[in-house]
Amino acid sequence: MRHGLGVITYSSSRVYEGNWQADKREGYGFERFSNGNIYEGEYSKGKVCGQGKYTWASGEFYDGQWADGHKEGYGVWQGIEGDQYIGQWNDNKPYGFGKHTWGNGDVYEGEWKACLRHGQGCDQFAIGDVYVGEYQ
Repeated sequence: MRHGLGVITYSSSRVYEGNWQADKREGYGFERFSNGNIYEGEYSKGKVCGQGKYTWASGEFYDGQWADGHKEGYGVWQGIEGDQYIGQWNDNKPYGFGKHTWGNGDVYEGEWKACLRHGQGCDQFAIGDVYVGEYQ
């Protein structure tokens, strides 16, 4: 049974380096996937859980809180074309309060539900228009 610090290299070229407890990833670890994606952060009972950063091979990343392998809680997502979301997440989707900035300069700050504007918010468009109000 794996326990303590260790490194495992899978036949797919995926590599995990970090802590083990009762044969499961536990605590801090670093994982490089065969597609070039990287996760560095906390694990609990073998799953990504706690604080961590996932970086895609494209350069896109999410740095924030995780639960059972999902973005959950506060986090920052940065896309490769200048898009960025800073705020609350639930089940891998913006949910609650957050700010999304698009690469073209448009900004929405307000409430989200399942990755959509929902509730009170403010849209500031790059051309100068501003909308403050409710979304459903």
